[in-house]
Order: sequence, then structure tokens, then C-alpha cells
Amino acid sequence: MKTISKLKHVLAFGLGLSAYVAFGHDVAVHQAITYNAAESAFDDSPAYASFFSAISSDLHLVDATNSMVKGSASEDDPVSPNPPMDGTGGGYRSLNHFYDPLYASYGRGLSDFPPDFRVLEGTNSFAWASISNCAGVPYDGLHPINIWSWQNARDYEWLGLTATNQADRIMNLTNMFRAVGQVMHLLEDTSQPQHVRNEQHLETIPYLNRVVSISTLWRSPIEDYGNDHVNQLNYGDGSMLDWRNAGFTKLEDFWDRHKYNGSSSVALTADNNEDPNGGPNTLGLAEWCNGNFLGARHTYAEYFSLKT
Repeated sequence: MKTISKLKHVLAFGLGLSAYVAFGHDVAVHQAITYNAAESAFDDSPAYASFFSAISSDLHLVDATNSMVKGSASEDDPVSPNPPMDGTGGGYRSLNHFYDPLYASYGRGLSDFPPDFRVLEGTNSFAWASISNCAGVPYDGLHPINIWSWQNARDYEWLGLTATNQADRIMNLTNMFRAVGQVMHLLEDTSQPQHVRNEQHLETIPYLNRVVSISTLWRSPIEDYGNDHVNQLNYGDGSMLDWRNAGFTKLEDFWDRHKYNGSSSVALTADNNEDPNGGPNTLGLAEWCNGNFLGARHTYAEYFSLKT
């Protein structure tokens, strides 16, 4: 029930690399979560349905949903073999898919490098999701820029509603829904314990134009399971978290409400995630996942004793 309830965060929010560097849920799992979120949003949110009535002459619901699903997959797109020299590409996007609510020494982003070094590899997923044209950490000669953030989505929306040319409206509305799908991907990743515990989990890693093998200890059992059981996973019961009643007032709240600090279980036991109406103690998805689940290598005791 906890997992189902927390997936409602994704449903509510949805309203308002090459193969060897893609981590997070498997792409097919992201697509399934996003599709189910979009379906539930249309069924349960009058505001969402009303928005489609306003844009129906330019973009159909099916096309918008497909664009969101595409966005949720595109967030794990492989790096182009010839990335643009101006640095406007997304780089190794998956490096920016981590948010650790407790380990802020490296900006809460990924800093776990094999075999056990600390070096900043990625911007944290909330910054990557929320800042217009967010800059990632330069890596392997790339200087990534994210043009699919929440703020970028708002810009696309404005153009999609105000452009005088229908083709421009359609293009920008399509881009808006794609950006929403890519942001949903980032929030969905906070339900994967390794992504909220700063735990690198690649089998191989690109570095200085070569591939360095990693021990099988760095693999991700949860992602292997998701890939193998994508058609059997529970994507929620179709209901939505009443996020306003839960006190969510800003985008960051879906990631982190800064109620759980790792030193006490009080925030975890007070969490209202079992109540579909939410409540003032409902946690953000990253802090909820960090506090309730273990990573493959980051268990409670060991987690706080890792080298810094």
C-alpha cells in the first residue's frame, strides 16, 4: 500500500546515455508509470480535462499523452556519438537522476564513483527538473544543458497558448507535454532507493572515451526486476493524492519536504502517505523512499559511515 500511495505523488505532479549509462527504472517501466499517471489525471482532475478542452483544436489528448510517455523515455536517451560543440545537448542525462535528501556534501546529486570515491558527477534531480536550461556537471568533455525542465515546460506552454501560427502552437504544446514527461521521469526515479541514497549502480561506466567495467556489486536488482516484470507491476489504483490538502505548496515538496533528517524515525511514522487525502506530515517521495528502503550497498549503518 505504501508504494501505491506514493505513486499518487507522481499522478498528482503529472498534472500541475547509451544503454550502459541508463539507470533508474527501466525505460519501459517509466513509460508505464507515466501512461497510467496521464490516464488517471484526465479521469480525476477537472482542471486537467478543462485544459484539454481549451487546446483541443490544436492538440488531441492522445497526442499529448504520447508526448508525455515519449518524454519519460527520452530522459534516458543515449548520448549522441557527435554531441553538439556548443554544449546544448543533455549529455549523460542519467547522471542527473539522483537526489539524496540526507547527503548534501555534493549538492545532493550523484557523487558515488567506483570503487568508492567521492566526486561530483551530476546535478541533483530536483535542480535538473526545476531550473530552466539547467546546467549539468561537465563530464567526459560534455557540458550538458537540460531544455526539458519544469520551467522550460512553462515556457513551451506560454508559446503553445499564444503563438498566432497553429503549427507553432502544436509544436510548443507537444514540447510542453514532453517536458512534463521528462520531469515525471525524474520524480519517478525518487521511488528507486539507489537514486535517493547516492548509489551508483552501473555495470559499466563511460570514462574518458572508454568503458570501465564495474563489479557486479554495483548492479541494480530492483531495475532488473522491473525490466523482467513490467507487465505485472502495480501502477496504482487510479486515485490521486490530494497534494494541496497534504500541504504541498511548491515543486520541491514532491521531492523533499525536509521533515526526515535520518536521525529519527518520527517523520517516517507520522507520514500520512496511507491517507489518500494526504495530511501535513506527508513526506516528499525522495525522503520517504530514503527513510523506508535500503540500497544494494547503502544499508542504514554503512550508509552513514561511507567515506566523504
